[in-house]
Amino acid sequence: MELLMLVDSGSTHSFIDKEVGLKLSGIQKLKQPLIVRIADGGTMSCTHEITNCKWWMQGYQFCNNFRMLPLGNYDIILGMDWLESISPMQVDWANKWMEFNHQGASIRVQGLLSTPVQCSPVTCHQLNGMSRRGSLSYLVQLQPITRQEDINIPDQVQHIIQDYKEIFQEPEGLPPRRTCDHIITLVPGAKPINLRPYRHNPALKDEIEKQISDMLSSGVIQHSQSPFASPAILVKKKNGTWRLVIDYRQLNAITVKTKYPVPVIEELLDELTGAQWFTKLDLWSGYHQIRMAAGEEYKTAFQTHSGHYEYKVMSFGLTGAPATFLKAMNDTLKSVLRKFVLVFFDDILIYSKDFSSHLDHIRQVLQLLKEHQWRVKISKCSFAQQQLSYLGHIIGVHGVSTDPSKIQDVLDWAVPVSVKKLRGFLGLAGYYRKFVKNFGIISKPLTQMLRKGIPYVWSHEADKAFNTLKQALASAPVFALPDFQKTFTVETDASECGIGAVLSQDKHPIAYISRALGPRTIGLSTYEKECMAILLAIDHWRSYLQHEQAIWEDLEDLKMRFPGALAWGQAKFHGEGIVRNLPVTMGTEEGEPDEAEAEQGEKEPEEGEPDEAEAEVQEEEIQTTTPGRARPTRGPKPNPRYHGSEWVA
Repeated sequence: MELLMLVDSGSTHSFIDKEVGLKLSGIQKLKQPLIVRIADGGTMSCTHEITNCKWWMQGYQFCNNFRMLPLGNYDIILGMDWLESISPMQVDWANKWMEFNHQGASIRVQGLLSTPVQCSPVTCHQLNGMSRRGSLSYLVQLQPITRQEDINIPDQVQHIIQDYKEIFQEPEGLPPRRTCDHIITLVPGAKPINLRPYRHNPALKDEIEKQISDMLSSGVIQHSQSPFASPAILVKKKNGTWRLVIDYRQLNAITVKTKYPVPVIEELLDELTGAQWFTKLDLWSGYHQIRMAAGEEYKTAFQTHSGHYEYKVMSFGLTGAPATFLKAMNDTLKSVLRKFVLVFFDDILIYSKDFSSHLDHIRQVLQLLKEHQWRVKISKCSFAQQQLSYLGHIIGVHGVSTDPSKIQDVLDWAVPVSVKKLRGFLGLAGYYRKFVKNFGIISKPLTQMLRKGIPYVWSHEADKAFNTLKQALASAPVFALPDFQKTFTVETDASECGIGAVLSQDKHPIAYISRALGPRTIGLSTYEKECMAILLAIDHWRSYLQHEQAIWEDLEDLKMRFPGALAWGQAKFHGEGIVRNLPVTMGTEEGEPDEAEAEQGEKEPEEGEPDEAEAEVQEEEIQTTTPGRARPTRGPKPNPRYHGSEWVA
């Protein structure tokens, strides 16, 4: 075992920490207790010792007796009995080394310097290991502090904030009754959930009692006699403090799930075309600004070691809480949504094309929040900026890019040692997949390791893909925001192992998409793979391509190289949508289909034949649904093949 030793010439004997000594053999009881006077003037009684204990220090073996005492900060104290046994010696107290003769050789023992030359980073696993071995004396966590006075707020905005200063104050008491008050609808026949509280150590119990006391004082919770009871847990925040969270999993299982559309982040960012000024608002404890509907409080009841309580406001962890909150925010700001405001739960973004109109937009939004009595946390807001962070992206006058702080988390990610950790990495990296060219192809060695029944072995290919993906995210470009008044350009490409496409405007990329090819499609011809790339682009960017102005560079190239037939992935643009005709329409000399072939291409599929949607080839190896979660998809559908003079599925 690794031990920390102190050389102390003021100690008459050598001592070993009692907890360390009990792990060793050779413990003997002293004939009579030894009274030891310590530095603060107090005394301790020593009753046991370890005789002829062999130990090593920096490659050299020693042997002496140790008395056992609870030492605390040190594992061993080497006293005068040991120092006399190795005398004479030469000591450099400044540089902390000792030289003496030992077993016929001159040796030097180097002590720990107070100022480390190099401080190497450690992982969480290494830190836990050092903690279990008792190698940590102190653990300090440093967090950046954002002070309200440090927020850069233009003078013109300061005047507006002063006019609405009441909504920037911390909430006190209960929020008002609103039509959005939360209701928990239980499935028919459901019985009350009653679970015992979780066990916690004394330090966490103190934190729970403190938070319960604060919430009782503010009126957020009240004492309960409900038949419901869910357990409470503490979750650590990013700043190192604790948040009390209730484990409502059993309650959620018997709750009728509400369905409310959650905005797609990419669609939200598409609304920012032409915006030059941005303001971001964040609410104070958003969920706690919504009341539980009258008579619904008893269902939120929870237990701790100190009592039984229930929420009077909407609690975190309830299955319908996100839908209730999002609906409340949409109802509050419905008059300005998509005109100059975007909302994603409690993150409100105000965007404008010029500064004067931006000031007016800020005033309108604050007025709506005041009318509905919402409270905003000013320390988490950004006012009248031309670039700011929103939903993991940096948005500004030049477009949208990845948030460096989030990308740093990807770059600092250690090599995954399990499928769970690998899935977490791919989930975080996949959140920014549209910024990485050939993301699907690069990540294929990693996504293949997520398959069931495959041993988890970190290979050279996986390590190369892991590091390549990190480098690609670190050098991700700034994307332009789409302008639906301009022409979109789609460029597709295919290689031996994958397909991909780029959506751009004015030669500036808007998004990338790529897919790795599986065993069923990797053997297709280049012609077929390029057609698959076109289909992939149509499926993924349909909302952009429902546009009269679109250029398909690769489709025109396919027409030139194969003048006898249009690609089976041909896209016909109509004003309201895109229609894909899988059967090839054979062309005349000018390349246009004749009437008989046109009728054949438009007829309804017979019974048992696949329609157009069923004939799509989806070779996506992994599909990221939400940040932090990735799941494998089903295998590909049947591939089109050429028979005679037509393509069939």
